[in-house]
Amino acid sequence: MRTLLIIAGILLVLVVNFVLYCCIRVGAKEDRLLENHRKEQIDAGRSE
Repeated sequence: MRTLLIIAGILLVLVVNFVLYCCIRVGAKEDRLLENHRKEQIDAGRSE
């Protein structure tokens, strides 16, 4: 029973770390896309 709890705890930690990693990765991608969009708007404003 103790071994089962240890394995469940390890799996829980791994799942939480994976979810956090995915959230950070998606957030970074969205940040890059937003920054590129802002640069395009600034460049479009200068060319008018």
